[in-house]
Order: sequence, then C-alpha cells, then structure tokens
Amino acid sequence: AHVTTPSLTTTVPVGTALLLAMVMAMNKALWSFDGWNNLTYVSGEVRNPQVTVPRSLILGTVITISVYVLINLAYLIILPIDTLAASPLVARDTANAMLGTIGATFVSWAVIISTVGTSNGTILASARVYYAMAHEKTFFRSAGRLHRKYNTPAHSLVYQFLWTSVLIMSGTFDILTDMLIFVSWAFYALGAFGVFVLRRKMPDAHRPYKAWGYPVVPVLFIAFALAFLVYTVIGDV
Repeated sequence: AHVTTPSLTTTVPVGTALLLAMVMAMNKALWSFDGWNNLTYVSGEVRNPQVTVPRSLILGTVITISVYVLINLAYLIILPIDTLAASPLVARDTANAMLGTIGATFVSWAVIISTVGTSNGTILASARVYYAMAHEKTFFRSAGRLHRKYNTPAHSLVYQFLWTSVLIMSGTFDILTDMLIFVSWAFYALGAFGVFVLRRKMPDAHRPYKAWGYPVVPVLFIAFALAFLVYTVIGDV
C-alpha cells in the first residue's frame, strides 16, 4: 500500500512496504559501519588485547555512529527531500549547495582519500585471517608464510588479491556490497549464537572477553540479524 503526502512529489510506502524499504536502505547504511571488527583480525599482535581491543571497538563504533548521524542530519537540513531522494551523490550535492564547486570538489577528493584508506586497512587486516587459518590447517599452507623482509603475510595477500579480482569482474559494486552485508550479518548471527554454544559446552573455561547483558543482549542481536536477513531475501525476490 502507498500514500502520497501533500508536501512531497514522491510516493511514500507504508506498512510492510515501509518496513521492507527501511531494511533495504539499512543494507546500504550497514556498509558504512562494516569494518568495525577488523581490529579483532590482528588482536594476536596487539599489546594488552583484553583492554585495547574492547576499548578500540567501542570508541570506533561510537565515533562512526556519531559522524554518520551528524552527516545525514546535514543532508536532511540542507537539501530538499525530493532532491535528496533523486541525488546519486548526496555528499557532493550537499557540499555544492553550501560552498559551490569548491565544496563539491573537496568532498569528492575526501571520499576518494577515505576510500583508499579504508581499503588499505581492510586489505591488510583481512589477510591476517587467512594467515591464521593456514596455521590452523584450514587454508592453504603457503598462506601462513611471512615475507622475509617485511614480515607480512605476503602469500595471503596474493590469494586475497586474486579472489578480489574475480569478485570485481563478476558483478557490480552494488551487488558486491549487498552480498558482503548479507554474508557478514549471517556470520555475525552465528558468532553470537556461538556464545550460547560455548557457554554450554565449556562452562568453566577462562573468558577474558564476556558478553555484556548475557543472555538478553546476544538474543536481541541474533533476532535483529535474522530479521534483517529474512527481509533482505524478501526484498531481492
């Protein structure tokens, strides 16, 4: 069902259609937040990880949420809703409305620099996962070798580069991001469910990291993740 508001020329979904639209929009928004857990990939190389890792995760998530919310408020305040809905590059158009061509150019370069920095961090951190998997004998043994000079998982980076190239050639950017968010949240849900499995199978194990608000918080997280995954599948049908 749809209704048209007097102040807008666009059609606004309601009911189930509105919920589905929100979930599909959230799919893109979650891409902005993904990467919050990359530090855990290299936690074995972090000093005092029991303190450093949780602190970094909390601070990083809070900062990201704050910046994301403030930027989106700026978009909503500066651009009319119809312009906002039709814009393919909201940040550039907002800067252009505020500062003209100089603002649009600045934002475009800022996005490029941010993308390069994010890619660099993600590439280096993710390669450590395959490196650790190789040592656990769940991946190619060569991925566990370090570069003689730089002490980096060079072979792991090569494998990652090859597979990334295959993915880039196989679909569009939107398809790849949708796939990534869907698979990531499926594994996030499984990871949270693993807390219950480990608590049952290993009740007396030493736990330097504990789930706050257990069992309510993990249950709520799993419920949200499952609802998000279900609605994502419905939206793609």
